[in-house]
Amino acid sequence: MKLELELERMDHAANKAWSKLDFDQAEAIHQKRHKLVPQDPRPLLDLGSLCGRRCDYVKAVEYFEKAIRVSGWKTAAFTAAGLHCLNFSQPKLARGYFDRALKKHPDAADILIPLAMIYERLGQLDEAWAAAEKASQITGGQHDAILVQAKVLRRRKRLAEGETLLRAWMGRPLPDEWAHAALHYELATNLDLQARYDEAMTEFLRAKEKLKPVVDKHLPPSERAAIQQQRVAEIAYMTRERFTQFKQGQSFLDKTQDIAFLLGHPRSGTTLLEQVLDAHPGVISAEETPIFVREGLREAVRTMLRTHPQPLLLEILAQLDQTALVRSRSAYLSRTQSFLGELLNGRLLIDKNPSLTAQIPAITRIFPEHKILVALRDPRDVCLSCFMQPLQLNVVTANYLSIPDTFMEYAGVMQQWLTFRDRLANPWLEVQYEDMVEDIGAVARSAVNFLGLPWDEKVLGFEAHIKSKLVRSPTYAAVSQPIYKTAQGRWRHYAKYLEPHLAHLEPFIQAFGYK
Repeated sequence: MKLELELERMDHAANKAWSKLDFDQAEAIHQKRHKLVPQDPRPLLDLGSLCGRRCDYVKAVEYFEKAIRVSGWKTAAFTAAGLHCLNFSQPKLARGYFDRALKKHPDAADILIPLAMIYERLGQLDEAWAAAEKASQITGGQHDAILVQAKVLRRRKRLAEGETLLRAWMGRPLPDEWAHAALHYELATNLDLQARYDEAMTEFLRAKEKLKPVVDKHLPPSERAAIQQQRVAEIAYMTRERFTQFKQGQSFLDKTQDIAFLLGHPRSGTTLLEQVLDAHPGVISAEETPIFVREGLREAVRTMLRTHPQPLLLEILAQLDQTALVRSRSAYLSRTQSFLGELLNGRLLIDKNPSLTAQIPAITRIFPEHKILVALRDPRDVCLSCFMQPLQLNVVTANYLSIPDTFMEYAGVMQQWLTFRDRLANPWLEVQYEDMVEDIGAVARSAVNFLGLPWDEKVLGFEAHIKSKLVRSPTYAAVSQPIYKTAQGRWRHYAKYLEPHLAHLEPFIQAFGYK
C-alpha cells in the first residue's frame, strides 16, 4: 500500500513537470518509478507515452514493447499501448497494438471499440462497421460503438438510418458528460446535412449544455481571460521595429532549411491549402503538431524561465543569444523529422498549424527567414464551423460552447493577425478559402510562386495525394472528398442565431473583404 501511494505521488509529480514543459524531469521521474517496480509495465507505458507526445515514435515503441514483455504479453498491455498511441495522434501505430490484442481476445469489446474508431478515422468504413457491430453484440449495445456506426452511416449518406440509431440512445444513462455531448453533436451534424437547421441547432446547444459544467470546473473564465490579456500585451510589445530587429542581425544562423508557416484561424481552409501544397514534390508539410511550442520555443527559453518567474515570453525571446537560438532551431527540426518519419532532404517545410498564429513573433525570432501563408474565410462561416465541431476541451475550444464566446475568440486571434501583418518584415500571403473553391489552380499557382517554388502539375492532383496521407485535422472526412461549394455562406442557414452577435465580427468581415 505504501509503495502504491509513492508510485501515485511520483506519477502526479511527473504530470506536473510535463505541464510545465519540463520533459527531462518528467522522464527522470518515470525512470525512477520503473526502477522501483521493474516488473510493473505502467512506468514503461508512461515513458512510451511521454516519448510519443514528443514525436519520438521509435523510442515510444521501444518502451511499449518492453512494457508488453514485462507484463508477460498480457492483453491489457497491448491495449494500453494502443490507447497511448491514440492519445498522441498515431492511429496506425495504435491499430497495430489493438490488432495484436484482438488476436489474444477476439471478443473483447474494449479493444473492438477503439479499433472501430480508428477504422472510421482512416476511412475503412466496412471494417469500422464490423468492429462496432461486433462490440455492440458482445455488450448488448454501447454508446461509443453506436457513435461509430452513426458516423459510418453519415459518411455513406444514409442519414435517416443514422438519425434513428442516435435517437434510440438519447436519454439513456451514459458514463459521463462527454458521452452525452458526443451523441448530440453527431445528431446535430446529421440534421444539418438534412437541411433541418433549427433541429440541428437545438442538438448543438444540448451538446454545449452537457459540457458547460466540465468547463466551469476545469477551465474557469479567468484562465481564458488570461489568454486574451496575453494577446493584448503581445500586440503592444511587437512594434514594427521589434519585428525588424527579430528578422535582422542573425547571420550566424544556419538557414539551409527553407520554411513557411501556414496559419490563420481554425476552420479557415488551412487543411485544404496544406494538402494542395504538400502534393508538390519540393514540399513536405507537418500538420497540426505541437512541436514548435513544445520543442522549439521551449528549448529557446527554458534556461531563462528558471530565473524569470512570470515574464512576457517575448521579452525573453528578445534577449536570446546565438547558442539558444541555434539549439531551438535544431530541436524543432529534429523533432519535426521524427514526426514525419523521414528526412527533409532540402524540401521546403510547411508547418500548418492555425494555433501558431499567436506565435508569429516567436517564429520570426527563431526562424527569421520564414514566409507566412494565412488562410482566410468568411468570419461568419469560420465561427459557425468552430461552434459545430466536437473538439476536445482546452482554454481555447472552451470558448466554442457559446456563439458570442466563439465570436470573441475569433476576434482575439484575427486581431493579432491584422496587427502583425502591418508590422511584419517577413513576406506573407493571404489565401481565401472561397477562391480555392472557385479556382484551385489559380490559387495553387499563386501560393507556389509566393513560396519560390517552380510550378508542378502534381499540385493539381492533390486529391489522390491526400489518400496516401493521414489527415489529423478534425475535418479528415471532408478533406478526403472532392472540393465542394456547399460550405460557402453556410452561416445564412443559422443567421437568426448568429446575427445578434455579429458586431464582434464586423471589423473582420470588412477587413477581409466579405459582405
